[in-house]
Amino acid sequence: MKKILKPTIFCIVGLAFSLAFGCSNQENFFNGKFIPQKTKESPVTLTGNEIDLEIPGVTKIYIVDTFLIAFTPNNDERFLSIYSNNSLKPLFANFARRGRGPNEFNYVRLCDQQYINQSESIVWLNVDNYQKLIAVNVTKSVKNQSLVIEKSIDLSKYNKDNTYLIKYITDTSLYKMEVVNQNMQLSIFNPITDKTYFKRELYTQKSEDGSIFSSSMIIKPDHSTFFSSMGYFDQANFIFLADKKQYSVSINKKPDPLININPKIEERRAYYKGTCFNDNIIVACHMNYNEKQPSIEFHVFNWKGELVSIIKTDKPITSICLDDNNGRLYGLDSSTEKIYYYDIF
Repeated sequence: MKKILKPTIFCIVGLAFSLAFGCSNQENFFNGKFIPQKTKESPVTLTGNEIDLEIPGVTKIYIVDTFLIAFTPNNDERFLSIYSNNSLKPLFANFARRGRGPNEFNYVRLCDQQYINQSESIVWLNVDNYQKLIAVNVTKSVKNQSLVIEKSIDLSKYNKDNTYLIKYITDTSLYKMEVVNQNMQLSIFNPITDKTYFKRELYTQKSEDGSIFSSSMIIKPDHSTFFSSMGYFDQANFIFLADKKQYSVSINKKPDPLININPKIEERRAYYKGTCFNDNIIVACHMNYNEKQPSIEFHVFNWKGELVSIIKTDKPITSICLDDNNGRLYGLDSSTEKIYYYDIF
């Protein structure tokens, strides 16, 4: 691992007590202890390398083994296209076509999770506003130049009113976010047996405005840890699912109380803007308002709930993903649609 992600020394207030479940003596919108953190080292600023690839309308990129997958939701023909991450040559332009025919979609995008199965790359697609999840063999699809679907999970019985956010963890585990009694509830369940492994309301306060709960949420594939980085609260949250312990962390002294959040969405401060991860680290895009000019930085956590490093980049990238093969952080500058990469481990 390169020096950028060497463990950084942090002052963590009350860490010895943070693992005890319960509300702290400071108001915390998330249902758990709040732990302010202060770095003793300055953030590291990295210079990016531009990818020589033009993809009009791209809003999100994914690195899946040796493939680069571009999401173009406003393209008239396709939602997703596949390129080689090594040569940058197009491999399958119409990976997910727009339409109503066989293997065409009204709406589709990649789920966060993907895996390698016997040297073949598998991705899960969210189809038609969480009505279905399908597993697509990217390796075979590129070879055959047609969509090769390996598995399908019907979500319609869980999402009859389009009110749930359902995401993939493993073949037998999904997680669902839904508003219950003006609070956001997390459930982890097996879609085959309908058994629920975990269920909990996440926040200490209720809100009629569902946008208040906006956050980027991921779960480690081994079911051990839930992570969310919040859009309108300057904090990240961890739940350790086996023992149900949880807490929040922030580089600021205390979280914003709910009463301070502007009711007008367009006038709110947006803090965390996206997350990517692998089995070892989580990288969360964060807007820092503590400087004279607000700036984008990236908070790197491990799955133990510890902040490892803070990274700044020379380009205003916000849509990010990790390339495990090459130890890189990829990012998209949405204003120019240019893609950059940074060597971070």
